[in-house]
Amino acid sequence: MSAQDAAGGFALDQRAIQSAMKSINPRSNSIGSHSGEKHPADPAVATAGTVPFPSPDQWPSDVFTSATGQTLKRAWELKEQATAILKTNDPDRARALYLEASELAREVMSIQPTERSAALLWQKCMYLGMQAFATCQLNISLCFTKMERWSEAIESASNVIGMIDLGLPLAV
Repeated sequence: MSAQDAAGGFALDQRAIQSAMKSINPRSNSIGSHSGEKHPADPAVATAGTVPFPSPDQWPSDVFTSATGQTLKRAWELKEQATAILKTNDPDRARALYLEASELAREVMSIQPTERSAALLWQKCMYLGMQAFATCQLNISLCFTKMERWSEAIESASNVIGMIDLGLPLAV
């Protein structure tokens, strides 16, 4: 089994992510709320030191109420469960939950907007999906490290390094 298969079979589709990210300006306030205030989902805020994958109560309301937002919420819940399990020193079980959350985030990252009015919501969801994916992949790497499965730990971390190399706005 290759390290990539052990990490969940993720091969980062860099072209798809680059294409999706062309419409996001990481320095803009376009992901903030309608009132003009910035949210942790705003790349300008997230890179200033907020939690990489903010809790749903910090998301803009239109994200939280969307179907895609519900998928992100499930990913966040799985990540939280995995973190609690990891604290009980069960890295293999935690890795499985992080992997499931990462797969949900990847699903969100593959969604394309269907109309112009959905583009802003799509940008917000795409950004949160990237944060979820990166957070979970780094936590999967931590689980593999705790299990002394070094090549798989490197592979999971490399997924995030690949995203950073693309210049994606990650708060990791």
